[in-house]
Amino acid sequence: MAQKGKHFLLLPDSAFGHIIPMLELARHLADISATVTFAVSALLVDDMCHRDILSREEEKQFNLYGIEDGVKHTLDEACTPKILMDKFELSAAGLNLLLNRIPISGSTIDGKIVSELSAPVDAVIVDILLVGAIIDTCRTRRLSVFAFSPFAGTFCYHFLMIREDAPTVPDEMFMEEIPLGRSVHSFRSVDLAINRALLHVDGLLINSFRSLEPQLQTMIDRDAPQFSNVRLHFVGPSLPVGNNPTTISDCKTTQWLNMQEPRSVVYFSFGSIAAACPEQIKTIAEGLLSLKKPFIWSLRLSQQCHLPAEILQPTDKYLIVPWVSQKAVLAHEAVRVFISHCGWNSTLEGLSNGVPIVAWPFFGDQFANAGLVVRSGCGVRVPRRVAVDQPKSEVQVPAEQLKNLIDQVAQWEKTLEKNEFFVAAQSLRKDAREALSGSEELSRALSKIPTLANL
Repeated sequence: MAQKGKHFLLLPDSAFGHIIPMLELARHLADISATVTFAVSALLVDDMCHRDILSREEEKQFNLYGIEDGVKHTLDEACTPKILMDKFELSAAGLNLLLNRIPISGSTIDGKIVSELSAPVDAVIVDILLVGAIIDTCRTRRLSVFAFSPFAGTFCYHFLMIREDAPTVPDEMFMEEIPLGRSVHSFRSVDLAINRALLHVDGLLINSFRSLEPQLQTMIDRDAPQFSNVRLHFVGPSLPVGNNPTTISDCKTTQWLNMQEPRSVVYFSFGSIAAACPEQIKTIAEGLLSLKKPFIWSLRLSQQCHLPAEILQPTDKYLIVPWVSQKAVLAHEAVRVFISHCGWNSTLEGLSNGVPIVAWPFFGDQFANAGLVVRSGCGVRVPRRVAVDQPKSEVQVPAEQLKNLIDQVAQWEKTLEKNEFFVAAQSLRKDAREALSGSEELSRALSKIPTLANL
């Protein structure tokens, strides 16, 4: 176990898709008697409380600290390479200022101490996207540092394969599937910094579980042997705890789900960032209606104006909601299929609840996650359709194709025991539950933290 009283400083990236899994990591650390400070951009502190991401009781378990870094964009909306790089530079400056001011265990030279962090810090756990920005400061101050990946291990592999001489991909292809080992042009320096930093961390903590990615270490040993000695620790799935509905919308959704037949419902969500064009929203509606099955569609209010009139008629056959507690929906026994953009949190929530997935990736790590879903036998992927005469524009997925993909995974005519996608997803659900049952690997990862006192 991590020694009682050890103080961990957790530094997530300023996007809720990164904050939520690291917050679960903070909960695990608190459970094994560690002291935890969770430091985020000041912009997000009030928002975390407003979204009920952190309960009042949990605020007593660990310190929530706001970094005055000037970040104004949470990334929970459409973003561009410029927005991402501007945010990164602000975050990097704020983190290094903080790390140069905190007290460190065993050190007698701590400079100007941040009053809220008066307890000496033993180790830093930082989002993998930010590890390259702070590694030099941590090494100078002789701070133990762990990189935390809110992504799948398969996507972390991308950072290990980055090469100095590899050609870059134009910024305009930011939303496309990036070839392994290459970077979007604006992100090249950041990716290379991450690559170099991972050679010097005390461990890489991955929000995944071994049975989902059993070949990761073999792939690293074969293709990136310089990283073979980096300690990999699967500490996931880091999922939000509890399934109790907390809002009127959640209560309505749960009541509706309770009225449906077991494993009869299709759940559709593109998450908080990915968005379909108006024309695609109309064809999605057509495809869902043609199923003649109950469905829940989580669709932002700003996009609901594009829905066709026929789907807006009052009915108890389906729900279209601007937001829903995804963990509660996926945990409900009425749900049979999940259509997802395959953000990693959504992918983990689906598989950890044993729900097969129709993967519809849009950008970034979503393509790798969709591939993982397919390889695990837990779903299929929507083919990415590109117009021949417009290589940078995506052609709509037809309603009939969407319906066929959902039917392929749902296999409505078969019993669940004969549905290979459902059986594979339920097997991973069991593995995920076993991984969640304790924090043994996390404890092992943090059990021998080098500090100035014992170096």
